[in-house]
Amino acid sequence: MPSNAGKVNGVIQSNEPLPLTVDELTKRWFTQILNKPVKDVEVIEIIHGTASKVSIKLTFQTDTDDSTSIVCVKGESIPTFENLCLSSTPFTNSKLSSTTTLPQSSRSPSHPVSYAGTDTVNGQGIVVMADLKAQGYTFGNPLETWTVDRARTNVEQLATLHASTLGNTSEAISIKDAILSLLAPDEWDKRFAPDARPPVPEFMENRERMMATFKALWESDSKMKCIVHGDAHIGNTFMTPAGEPWLS
Repeated sequence: MPSNAGKVNGVIQSNEPLPLTVDELTKRWFTQILNKPVKDVEVIEIIHGTASKVSIKLTFQTDTDDSTSIVCVKGESIPTFENLCLSSTPFTNSKLSSTTTLPQSSRSPSHPVSYAGTDTVNGQGIVVMADLKAQGYTFGNPLETWTVDRARTNVEQLATLHASTLGNTSEAISIKDAILSLLAPDEWDKRFAPDARPPVPEFMENRERMMATFKALWESDSKMKCIVHGDAHIGNTFMTPAGEPWLS
């Protein structure tokens, strides 16, 4: 598989449609994006979340030791692929643009990205990367105490990532549009129906109340606005076999 030491394959804002469903992750598509003949595609695991992740075993048309490879395909923006709304497209384009343009120092040398692209047809965005789980990596646990050195390393990486969008306007990446879409009745039920919601205070289970809260925030004149979303960012990290932390 191509390493991320060089340029990442892919096109941002392509006029060629990207796969919208797992069934469209075919031998032909992988052959095209990896520039390497693929003989077989086997889906190992599908993990749905804010973005769907599909673990896939690829078998190439070679007889060498690297004739197979396990990759992780991360898809964004299309409900049929990852159960999220179309308004996340600006975030997708931003994240994938960062994947292709961030300096090597801000990306893990042990986390090869083979492909990153978005399309203008459906607003889909896809990243194909090494499957870290298959390589023995572990993911950050918010309940585990980190050392100062480990935390400092990860904060430096996070600062580099955030600096890549410094100066962008709210029109370029509309948080408001994304929140409105997530608060729509159909999207709300996917995350906060009784059998789906995480443990939250009772008042947060009221969609109308949460909508009113956000609208009050947007109507205020304050230039300094912050929503503490409760995402434990350690859960967005992974550890190399040597114990080095990286952003996932």
